[in-house]
Amino acid sequence: MVAALVALPANALSVKPADPGLREYIGRILHLRPGSSFETPPRYVAGVRTKRGLVLLWAARREDGTQCTGIEAAFGDPDVVRLELAGRTIADNGITCGGGPSAVGSGNAGLANGQGLGSVHVEYGHVPARVHAVRVTFEDGHTQTATANHGWVIVAFEHGTRVPGHRPILEQALGAHDHPIATERLDPWDYGGTEPPPPPLDGPGSTLLTTVPTPSGLARLRLSAPGRGWQRRQCWGLILGRRSTPVLCSYPAAFDPRVPAYSANNLFLYSPHLPGIVIAIATRIDEAWLVAADHSVRPGRIVRLTLAHQPQIVIIAAEQSGRRALTGIVTTRDERIVGALLMASGQALAPGAATAPCFLAAPSAGAVQTTPGCRALMATARRATGLS
Repeated sequence: MVAALVALPANALSVKPADPGLREYIGRILHLRPGSSFETPPRYVAGVRTKRGLVLLWAARREDGTQCTGIEAAFGDPDVVRLELAGRTIADNGITCGGGPSAVGSGNAGLANGQGLGSVHVEYGHVPARVHAVRVTFEDGHTQTATANHGWVIVAFEHGTRVPGHRPILEQALGAHDHPIATERLDPWDYGGTEPPPPPLDGPGSTLLTTVPTPSGLARLRLSAPGRGWQRRQCWGLILGRRSTPVLCSYPAAFDPRVPAYSANNLFLYSPHLPGIVIAIATRIDEAWLVAADHSVRPGRIVRLTLAHQPQIVIIAAEQSGRRALTGIVTTRDERIVGALLMASGQALAPGAATAPCFLAAPSAGAVQTTPGCRALMATARRATGLS
């Protein structure tokens, strides 16, 4: 079951100061002088009652405008740190600091923060005034609605809703007359159950996308058979010799056709999963250019694929050594540079991690600080190709 919102007076939580022990804990974690660095001191803003006890959501605003939130509960994971402060025990369930209410839309329907408390999983958010409630739909078809209280909403998923067949799959922010104004698809495997293993990249129904010669042999980029709902993922990845490595996987049920296609430029480098191979993922590009240590520039191999209904652009290249060693990737659209990435920035990454680009043209997926090395990389590509 989903725990119900605590029945408290409409403004009781929003004005009730947090317990002294909790305030002392917050001050210690944030390295603040008690009572001197909060514009708005910690106060309880919402709560939810579970079978294991009451869960309270607190919020505070620092003098720099940063808003901090967290969960207070008398229960939690067995290994949670507990502190004796101001005559009571405070469980260290973590603190989140950021801006004010989050804009609802694609990828956020209101419950932007989560916290595990043993067998209970709590999610909460600070929503705009136009959001009156958040509704969660489960695999078995039942729904639960949590009403916003002064812009705060909180739900708790207990054991029964963490069993396959009963887990959350959809979250909707509701406006006037309970009209959905934002929808977010939830991955039920985040809430419980044993996720099935990735499908074989060379199994029945799979597709060979391209091959890349490496010093260790021929690497094959493959796309597995189509997935099925939340039961089976679709993956693309590399096979080299007897080693098969999925790079990205997705469930078809995660795809929402109402979400607009990528409208921003982006470029990310994945650290090598296999020796001798470089993989990058991009959006909105026509071409990719590989820049070597000797300042030579050659076209990159681009593979366009659809993973669980989602179009993707993959850049794949063989690593080389010496003067031919790859130093960076430059991407273009309509013969203009829209992205650049330095290989050196990803050398210390763990397998499966990603490194951001050093340049993105507007509209971009994030602010990027262009460095001298990045400008030199793009200048090399321009000289060799005549790009603008």
